[in-house]
Amino acid sequence: MQNVMLKYSSVFDSVESLDSEATEVDLTLTAMIEQWPDIHGIKDVGFYAFGLDSPSRRARGKRLRSVLCSVVNQRVGGDRALGLRLAAAWEMFHQLAIVHDDIEDGDEYRRGRPSVWKRFGVPQAINIGDYLYSTAIRETLDLRRRGAPSDVVLEILDLMAETAVRTAEGQALDLSMRQRRDVSVEDYFSCVRRKTGDYLIAPAVSAARIGGAGPRVIESLRQFGDLVGPAFQIGDDLIDLTLGKGRDRVGSDIREGKRSLVVILASQRCSENERARLFDVLDAPRESTTDAMVSELLDLFEDKNAIQSSQAELDRLLASSIVVLREIPDQLTADLAALARLLRRRSV
Repeated sequence: MQNVMLKYSSVFDSVESLDSEATEVDLTLTAMIEQWPDIHGIKDVGFYAFGLDSPSRRARGKRLRSVLCSVVNQRVGGDRALGLRLAAAWEMFHQLAIVHDDIEDGDEYRRGRPSVWKRFGVPQAINIGDYLYSTAIRETLDLRRRGAPSDVVLEILDLMAETAVRTAEGQALDLSMRQRRDVSVEDYFSCVRRKTGDYLIAPAVSAARIGGAGPRVIESLRQFGDLVGPAFQIGDDLIDLTLGKGRDRVGSDIREGKRSLVVILASQRCSENERARLFDVLDAPRESTTDAMVSELLDLFEDKNAIQSSQAELDRLLASSIVVLREIPDQLTADLAALARLLRRRSV
């Protein structure tokens, strides 16, 4: 396995190669949005949601899911044009989740600038999210006209629908856990496997399917996603606490009362009084949570070694994810191993 990783270079090995593939996805997205009817500025909202109105790569994000979709399609011998259009459809699915998630969480910033609801208002943000989901389905259906087998397209649509259901279930669990003080590690992983894990790997599974890969490759991808998905979410939680995740300040998850793995581990190591204070801060209204309160919890997390323990769990999951890559092409093994390394070192 180590020799395979050393033998092949990967899109995920460098920022430059990742950006290059992401640009190909962006060109496909741009062409799709240009075909939208210009009703009440819907195209402008769409371009803004994807960051395509800005020359800044930061405003667009890394496009990890859509790039992974495109890369997997190439590695299994799929049609390049079909793979890019499928990747763009999944990127629409991803953006709808981001837009609606920011509304639900009250996040005013995303990728260093105002979130869609803050820039255009809640009604427009809800509508563009709905439009993106519907358009993702339409673009996936359109793959039949472009040469994809109808039965494969139906399988991908089924996967997309199931992923939407699981993502909504995960978000419901996330929201409900914010009302509780007894959330367990098992609760956390049940939530993030639905909310993050499934739809991180679903684009890759669909790309393998449309590229003609067999069941063993697809099963390996699913197993990889079961491990990398939760690792991705833990990394997201850690970035929010340390670097701010492109928002105006660190600790947005504290302000919204999120029960992250860091919170759960810290609560298990607290005294009764410390634990009560921890949840009192988390349960305070967002607008009442001061920077001093955020700093207080950050100090508590450090004192209880919760950040370090969460990082160790992330590392364990990523290391385990490489072990399951036995039934896939060597080049794709190298790509997924490089993706795991990228998730370990990412900062946004």
